[in-house]
Amino acid sequence: HLLISLGNLVHPMAHGIALALRDLVRDRASLVRCPSAWRAVCHLLESLAPYPLAAPAGFEAMLILLADPEYVTPPTMKECLSALATYTSVKTLAAPLAVQGLDLLCLLHARTLGWHLSAFGNKSTAPPEAWLPLLSIFRRLCQDPRGPVRDYSLVCMQRALLASPLQHVDKQEW
Repeated sequence: HLLISLGNLVHPMAHGIALALRDLVRDRASLVRCPSAWRAVCHLLESLAPYPLAAPAGFEAMLILLADPEYVTPPTMKECLSALATYTSVKTLAAPLAVQGLDLLCLLHARTLGWHLSAFGNKSTAPPEAWLPLLSIFRRLCQDPRGPVRDYSLVCMQRALLASPLQHVDKQEW
């Protein structure tokens, strides 16, 4: 939130900050040990998404971070999801990268459902907090002005809705 509040002062430094965060995630991720530190990294990355020069490096950092299940855990999921959704939504990110972000959102959806199902004894349904935030992101991206992002968002929404744990959601939860 600090970067956002600094506004125009950050603009000339945003690219450098994004590169430093990408290098941290790529080369020194093992030094970031606790969930609160990962949440801080995700918040910083998310705040850099609107800066056109910083967005590619920040998105690359998100890809590195999300590729390793060790760093995306239930305590950090909310921040990872929010940062990835922000990058996928910003119009300064090229459509192919946004589509790649959608693929990662689908992966996060599967991980989240898996965590919740295992936590609740592998019941056939997952609670709304496991799937509703991602469906909301897909819904919003279905209105994206970039054609490939909009089209692929529809595919992701369909996949998410057809996931077996959502097949048994009752009408009150919908």
